[in-house]
Amino acid sequence: MNESILYTLAEVAVTLAGFSGVVGAFRLRGIHAWSPTELRVLWLLIGDSFLVLLFSLLPIPLVLADWSQDAVWGFCNALLGLWFIVVDLLVLREERRDRAARQLITVPVISPILYVLMVAAAGVGIALLLSAWDLVVPRGQAIYVLGLIVLLAFAALEFMFFIGLMSRQEDAQRVETDTPTTDVDIRPWSDGDLPLLERLMADPAMTEHLGGPETSEKIRGRHQRYLRDSDKDHMFVIVVGPERVAAGSIGYWEKDWRGQKVWETGWSVLPEFQGHGVATTATAAVVQRARADGKHRFIHAFPSVDNAASNAICRKAGFTLQGEADFEYPPGNIMRCNDWRLDLFKDASAAPIPGYG
Repeated sequence: MNESILYTLAEVAVTLAGFSGVVGAFRLRGIHAWSPTELRVLWLLIGDSFLVLLFSLLPIPLVLADWSQDAVWGFCNALLGLWFIVVDLLVLREERRDRAARQLITVPVISPILYVLMVAAAGVGIALLLSAWDLVVPRGQAIYVLGLIVLLAFAALEFMFFIGLMSRQEDAQRVETDTPTTDVDIRPWSDGDLPLLERLMADPAMTEHLGGPETSEKIRGRHQRYLRDSDKDHMFVIVVGPERVAAGSIGYWEKDWRGQKVWETGWSVLPEFQGHGVATTATAAVVQRARADGKHRFIHAFPSVDNAASNAICRKAGFTLQGEADFEYPPGNIMRCNDWRLDLFKDASAAPIPGYG
């Protein structure tokens, strides 16, 4: 038995186990606010790290207990193989549940690699179980070490998953620290606001997270819809300063979401007014109007997962992240969005309407 390889893997596992503490310390919000995906990956990071340590040291007491080499590797290979198979099945079940509830959170590059590694782990798990009975794969230390390396790779990728999430959060916090503008208000959309809408919706940079710029015909159609204010759709112009200069658009409208009626909100701010708290202040104003309506309990926002600025606005405005969801917007373009939600009735001064759940 080559003990040096096992000791090396154990040392790496201890390091990764320590990294799990770093993840908990730097996520910057209470664990009660973590999404199901984040909690699952955290526990897998802790579990995989400590299990590499456990499995690396497991053969040593068995050898000291005078087990034969065949018995040692038969037992260890079977145990590690069983772990791979059982955990793979449990993780797949949880992923399906989160995807069905639209609460699954992914990180570009890292999540796809994790999925590939899960398939590889299933194969290694089967090989380990077969090797325990010396079938197809020879029983011994080689396949066992391969299994530990795969387990270690899982722990490393799970740590990188959190690095990706924290990178997004750092971008969002950078946006939050910009100097706020206090003289911000909203007014109803008017016929003279078409030029503003053309700046917002015809600019590729402004529509980067919205599927690209719209044609003049679509913009005029959107303008007409904005003018038709109803009890289900409300659009406003964000105005700034004593001269009430138009700085962007914001609104809230009725949406069917997961079996109930909710409000959805969205905004767009011209480049020269970005980074000064304009959208955050305007969002607070829209929330107050939606709360005053007393019609629906929840208001949601669905910014792209890659839109750090809008996600920061949601967080600063008091919304809570529910998970991720896919939307087709515009038609033919699938967007991966974060689902942010705010409870309009949570404020004691805003009593819910009778009979509302």
